[in-house]
Amino acid sequence: MAEFVRIPADNLARDTLSVPPAISDEEATFVEPLATVVKAFARGGFTAVQSLLAVGLGTTGQLAVRLAKSVGASRVAGADRVASRLDLARGSGASETFDVSRDRLADVAAGSFDFVFVGPGKAEVIESALAAVAPGGTLLAFTMAAPEERLTVSPHDLYFREVRIVPSYSAGPDDMREALALIASGRVAVSDLVTHRFPIERAPEAFARAAQPEGSLKVLLTFGG
Repeated sequence: MAEFVRIPADNLARDTLSVPPAISDEEATFVEPLATVVKAFARGGFTAVQSLLAVGLGTTGQLAVRLAKSVGASRVAGADRVASRLDLARGSGASETFDVSRDRLADVAAGSFDFVFVGPGKAEVIESALAAVAPGGTLLAFTMAAPEERLTVSPHDLYFREVRIVPSYSAGPDDMREALALIASGRVAVSDLVTHRFPIERAPEAFARAAQPEGSLKVLLTFGG
């Protein structure tokens, strides 16, 4: 939110995109988040014939659901503890949703999904999500955990179930271009994911709202009216 920002020359040369006139500024704010999901899908080897479960239905979880649907996946599901986000996931195309404030994934989705996209960077969430991965499947760890956190897993189970744990960090120039193309073509819709708008003068209020997950998803700061 600084008035001026210095950008390295390499970033300007390789990773600065011209936003087409048909894409609004609000839609353009989703290019980078979608790019990180594009990269995560590539790293995890996601294909349309696989089933997908997005654990954590914030912005990137919703984008994961929509990206999976855009490539033709038939079984796409979402899990969260926030009712409004579960509702939105159904609107995003999820045919199944799991309220983890009431049910454990180990009880309702044990070994059911080929690709489990885990948004929250918490070891306990990753451990619980492992139960939902089908034999031969992949758990995609999307967000970093705190340095002191440790993951407790059974190497025996990982071995005989042949489950992969794949981390994915950030995105590159090619991912950014693909994300921009997906939004520009309408294959991944994003405008309805904006839930709140605040002028820059009300930035503290915007951050406070973003910290309350019920009823909010993408909170934007606007400039100049």
